[in-house]
Amino acid sequence: EDRDYHSHIMGVDFNPEGRLVASSLDGSLKLYNADFKLFAEQHLSPEERPGFVRFSPDGTSIALGYWYAARVDIFSATDLARLVSPDVPKAKVNNMPAVSWSPDGRFLYSAGYYVPEKDNAIVRWDAGDFKSYQYLPVKTKSTIRSIVALQDGGIAYSALNGDMNILDASGKEVYAKTPELDHYSPRIFLISLDATVVMYGYKNRAGVTEKFSVETKRLESNPVLTSGMSPPITQSEVIRISDIQPKAIPKLNGKPLTLIERQDTTCHAIAPDHQSVIVGTHWYLYRFDRDGKKIWHRVIP
Repeated sequence: EDRDYHSHIMGVDFNPEGRLVASSLDGSLKLYNADFKLFAEQHLSPEERPGFVRFSPDGTSIALGYWYAARVDIFSATDLARLVSPDVPKAKVNNMPAVSWSPDGRFLYSAGYYVPEKDNAIVRWDAGDFKSYQYLPVKTKSTIRSIVALQDGGIAYSALNGDMNILDASGKEVYAKTPELDHYSPRIFLISLDATVVMYGYKNRAGVTEKFSVETKRLESNPVLTSGMSPPITQSEVIRISDIQPKAIPKLNGKPLTLIERQDTTCHAIAPDHQSVIVGTHWYLYRFDRDGKKIWHRVIP
């Protein structure tokens, strides 16, 4: 057991000898032996948000990606000394939290939301020198959070919006599954006054809506009756929320809100009496009063 973490653990991986490496959003990278005894630790920048971590197939090197940086670092599996940072050309949009080694150890892959030209792309480096690289364009418009290099040279990946895809060794897409769920978009979301009925829309189903009642346990598709349902209040003369965008700190009436962790804000709703506001991030839900004082917060799984 190790309770000395101050934020979410994003990545864990074992090597063939049973050593365990763990990466956390608090900036820590830790290495444990087969008996789970901590024997090496690196303190990295929490601002760059360390992402996922993977041992090389031979267990001698460790690759780490980042949520808020277009960079991958390679560390020694002996003492966590930083060995090299593969060349990463600047891109229009860039973060690279996901990493994977090819089964033979010849290549290292990384992905996230990295747009070198006009499309998101997976980057592949030659593990011999980590200088020569190749782009593998992908169709997903969301951040890739997991990639797995396959035995046949292909790549499987999944994205934050639920996309699951497989590329063959030539980079051609051979499988794609896009879920019908809606993800962080301003589509319809209505709720009854007593909060027992919700209604919502699907982004990928041409405007299909569904309504669910807690009391009847029924799910209705394209319901006819929508009376008594209200949308969230997002604008008010009393409470003005701004800077609701990636990597920005949300503000209430121009004053920055104090969050437990700096995370992208995904939604907000002002109370009907206009005296407080609910703000949601990736992992937290907050309630602030009209002056920006935090009333409470809850962790969201």
